[in-house]
Amino acid sequence: RERVPMENPFVYGEVVPAGAFVDREEELARLSADLRAGQKIFLISPRRYGKSSLIRRALEDAARRGCLTVEVTVSSYSSYLAFLEGYARAVLSAETKLPRALAWLREAIGATRPEVRLEEGRDGGTGLAVSFPAVRSARDVARLAPEVFALPARLAESRGRRVVVALDEFQAIAGFNGGSVEEALRAAVQHQRQVGYVFA
Repeated sequence: RERVPMENPFVYGEVVPAGAFVDREEELARLSADLRAGQKIFLISPRRYGKSSLIRRALEDAARRGCLTVEVTVSSYSSYLAFLEGYARAVLSAETKLPRALAWLREAIGATRPEVRLEEGRDGGTGLAVSFPAVRSARDVARLAPEVFALPARLAESRGRRVVVALDEFQAIAGFNGGSVEEALRAAVQHQRQVGYVFA
């Protein structure tokens, strides 16, 4: 009789799917409740301890409870401007109706004239791409940042729903523009009572 090898039930080194996520019920419940309450949370642990998986489950829980969710991996961007474009795209994607999303973004960031287009992703699906072609200098980027960082609060206000934002690999923000990026982000989020943040 042929022996069938047993499949390893443990997932390691990637964000685990819901079926492979075990334990941490207390941490998950606490993180979810705090985010839905508009708290600002710093989640710190060594690499490969499951922060991203925990955050993903918390976002899923928040979405089931009616929150709009935004997830950004900071380390996947090579420049401050690219990060701002990715952040704007992630917030815009939380708005499900495209015409309303476009009108809303142009109103929120009108002076910088954002350019939004549909583009095909690596997985074959289509998604939004946001760019700011008029932004050319460091001064332009510094002016744009507070407008982009205000987007989650504007989304919460326009939709009448709480928003939850997860910024994973947040330490990579230091590589963009010294401490000024973190200062601009902190200045924006401290006034956003309808938005919960986790900085991991």
